[in-house]
Amino acid sequence: MAGRLSKPMRVLLVLSLALNLFGAGAIAASAVMDRGWLAGAFGLHHHRPPRIMGMPNPRQLHAVLPESGRVILKETLDAHRPRFRENLRGLFAARRAVAEAIKADPFDRTRLEAAFTTLRDREANVATAAQATMADLVSRLDADERDAVAELLTVRQRRRE
Repeated sequence: MAGRLSKPMRVLLVLSLALNLFGAGAIAASAVMDRGWLAGAFGLHHHRPPRIMGMPNPRQLHAVLPESGRVILKETLDAHRPRFRENLRGLFAARRAVAEAIKADPFDRTRLEAAFTTLRDREANVATAAQATMADLVSRLDADERDAVAELLTVRQRRRE
């Protein structure tokens, strides 16, 4: 059939096929990558680190601060990193303890409630460390930089589906 088409019609047919292939590829890429509906089925979602106890993450802070503020951010994070990591290790251990209590056979509600109590304490430790880091950071920033950081705390973060 393509042999009977005029040259302009053949060019139009080729362009149409190319556009269709491009569109199908874009739809497939969207379905598989990042927020796509198919990405979850294959575990391909790219998760960004969540905000710790409502605090902006370092990437967000880095994005809103000028170079001078970024230097202060790096110094502050470096100073708090050992304590923060220790608290995170405790939090992860507490989560594992909750999971183990849930899986226990026979199930022991008292054990689970105790594990949840420990988890709440560890979450509070992480929040305290994040807030102490934030307090140290903003105490060294100028008024404009503090305004930029404050804006991160007031803007509602959209959840990724």
